[in-house]
Amino acid sequence: MHPPNGPSCIGGNETNAVTTATSRHQGGVHVLMVDASVRFVIDSVDAGNQSLSDNTNASSNKSRYGIWGAAGSVRGGETDPLP
Repeated sequence: MHPPNGPSCIGGNETNAVTTATSRHQGGVHVLMVDASVRFVIDSVDAGNQSLSDNTNASSNKSRYGIWGAAGSVRGGETDPLP
């Protein structure tokens, strides 16, 4: 849910973690897609509203985490491709 190279939060142990793709590449990360292709995704990709209290898209099929969230969902019905 956090954008590439965004903050990661780890609780008391690693089972309570929210992590994101990170890289030492400046400006983004390389992402392996399910078709075995690799894409470079920039840090400023649309990651939606990061507020967990916002339910703007709760009744729609769109990810509230923007294109970045839609790319990580297989059954959400999103059709937005990564840039």
